[in-house]
Amino acid sequence: MKSLHHLMFCLILLFGAVRVGFSRGDKIIPQVVDGPGWSTKFDLSNISSSPYPDLHSIHVRMAFFTNNGTAWDLQTNKGTRVITLTLAPRQTVRVETLGGANMGAGYAVIYDDEESNSEYSEDFVLGISVFYQYSTSSGVVDTVTVSVPPAS
Repeated sequence: MKSLHHLMFCLILLFGAVRVGFSRGDKIIPQVVDGPGWSTKFDLSNISSSPYPDLHSIHVRMAFFTNNGTAWDLQTNKGTRVITLTLAPRQTVRVETLGGANMGAGYAVIYDDEESNSEYSEDFVLGISVFYQYSTSSGVVDTVTVSVPPAS
């Protein structure tokens, strides 16, 4: 009987772990740069292919911090410091810094504000690409991109 209770307990833990396995979590972009000639661009994509956008839209909040961890009033095309976004299935939104007058560096955190979960692993998954661009008065000099791998 004790073995049966032990087995039931392990099965409950296993099924609980499987449910947690679909959680997305927050994402950290470890390097953001902004200043004269420099900008950082983020492409955020909801990779869900659901035909029900209201059920599978992703709600995220993007915040910027300086290297010492204080809030950064970074100007972007979508707002300053903290940006709230809702992405429908297959929608991509670009957030880009505006290249301020002073050189600055820090990091970004993309908070997963989605309260619900899904049976399907592709629902509520955020695809992220980051582009670092250097420009001069004659145009773009160089662009480097980094894809953020999905959480495993």
